[in-house]
Amino acid sequence: MIRKSFLTVVLTVFLCTPLLASAQNDDSAEFFSHLYWSLCKSNATNPDLLRANLKTKGLPELPPEKAKLFNDGFDGDAWPVPHNGTSGNFVLALPAGKKMCAVYARRADAHTIELLFSQFGENPAAPIVADRQHDVFADTGPNGKTHTISYIWSTPGDPAKLLFMLTTSESPSAQVQALGTVSVIGN
Repeated sequence: MIRKSFLTVVLTVFLCTPLLASAQNDDSAEFFSHLYWSLCKSNATNPDLLRANLKTKGLPELPPEKAKLFNDGFDGDAWPVPHNGTSGNFVLALPAGKKMCAVYARRADAHTIELLFSQFGENPAAPIVADRQHDVFADTGPNGKTHTISYIWSTPGDPAKLLFMLTTSESPSAQVQALGTVSVIGN
């Protein structure tokens, strides 16, 4: 009986390892996560500084009317972010007048992005406390079924909190397969 259980465990690990390896090697998901955590998280409390740095570097911006599409209809700025020599799969957006930053991915592995997001979201540096919110599942028209994961990071004694949100879609025809936002709330 023990031998059969052991064989089942070994076989399960063996069969699942290629799936985990391929998910963890998804270059688009890793790039999305890098943009999100290195740019949005790092600049959430001062997105105007990030905006100024990007403008100073002269990175090509989307025209204002297209930038509004990535800023939920509001004024703001948006930059297509090239990856592996191509542009059009990733966009960084900064709405005007808000402490918010967003990263969009047209195509990326939703499972890998969710895994990376949860690993970072659950493990802030002390004394910050992470509070995972209830997952939200929705059936949307343009993106199919979506999954939203969110965390609120707070520091004891500080009324300002960071809200990290990730919405993904596994639909191959989705307009956007991943949207990550960071915003300052509660101040």
